Order: sequence, then C-alpha cells, then structure tokens
Amino acid sequence: MKMKAEVKVTMNVEAAMKEVEEANRLAMRDTVVAVTEEVIELSPWLTGNNRRKIAGEVSGMGLVATGGEGGAERQVDDDKIEGAIYSTSGYGGYL
Repeated sequence: MKMKAEVKVTMNVEAAMKEVEEANRLAMRDTVVAVTEEVIELSPWLTGNNRRKIAGEVSGMGLVATGGEGGAERQVDDDKIEGAIYSTSGYGGYL
C-alpha cells in the first residue's frame, strides 16, 4: 500500500525574523540595563562624577540606562544588535 503526503508551510519568514530580532534586542536591553546598574553601584567614587557619566545603550533604542548625565557619544551600530556600557568621564577605564 502506497501513501502520498504533501506538506505546505505557509509561514511568513520575514515577519518571524523581525519578531526574533526584536526579542533579541529586548534581551540585549535587559542585559545592558542590569549590567549598567551594577557598574554604577560598584564604581569607586569620591565626587560621583564617573558614576554620573556611566551610560548603557542598545542599537535601535538609544540610551537605556545612565548614571545621570552619561551618553554623549554613539557607541553602537543600529544595523546590528549591539549593546554598550561606557563612561564619558575620561577616566572611567582606569577605575
């Protein structure tokens, strides 16, 4: 006895890819926010200047977390899913 089966997939691949990309971007945002908050909390300080200049951003979303004034420069490429945490104090890397 022979059987014949035909399966058609009617999935909108482009829409599914956009949903996956948005989910990845939101996951990146949540990670950047959590890490930025921890970096601010653990940053050594005397005047608090460096803490105020710490910022986190995600491509396509801009700034998602700051210590106050941070975020004078673009650090991410909007064509990719990227996150960045940085300080614009000028000496944050040393701390």
